[in-house]
Amino acid sequence: MLIKYQALLQHLRKNMQAIYVLIGQDHYLLNDAAFNIKKAWRQRGETDEKTLHINTAAEWSTLEEEANSYSLFSEQVLLDARFDKKCIDAAGKTILSHYLQNTNPHCLIILRASAVPAKQLQW
Repeated sequence: MLIKYQALLQHLRKNMQAIYVLIGQDHYLLNDAAFNIKKAWRQRGETDEKTLHINTAAEWSTLEEEANSYSLFSEQVLLDARFDKKCIDAAGKTILSHYLQNTNPHCLIILRASAVPAKQLQW
């Protein structure tokens, strides 16, 4: 589902998704959107936050492992992943699709992919 920046706050009040992919060239809007998503997620309980940088297929696997792990220190986990390439490779698509089919309700993934065009996310 594509959510425009202007409708994000309203969407977050209704429900939260398992993965948010933030795209676009305006870094202020990307950071503000990530801040609002994190704020909404933290209102649900104590959160352990991790930042991951994804550049290789092995790092996609790390993202999947972290998303399916539990925190020893909090009820839920927030993964703030950064992806700087212009297209999501096959490994990334496979892992994201698999995670969407088998989500961990205690984990939220925010994937910041500013260089990825919207058409790239329609697989």
